[in-house]
Amino acid sequence: MPYELLWMPKALDSLKGLDNENIKGITRKLEEAREFPRHFCSKLTNSPASTVRIGDYRIYARVKEAEKIIEVVYVEHRKKAYKP
Repeated sequence: MPYELLWMPKALDSLKGLDNENIKGITRKLEEAREFPRHFCSKLTNSPASTVRIGDYRIYARVKEAEKIIEVVYVEHRKKAYKP
């Protein structure tokens, strides 16, 4: 059974500034991740979050195994994603 995707408000806001091609790529990759989230999501060290790499964008998400939920926390361009 596929995981449910829950979009946090910050993640939805970050999509508003992107062009349609990037939005389609991000949503397509997350739909693929619903079946096997651990295949697409890399766990971050010392954090409950995971990241999904899609071109120049990084998606930060929480994978809740017990509830079968992927919470999409935010989407960031890679230049901004790795700055403290």
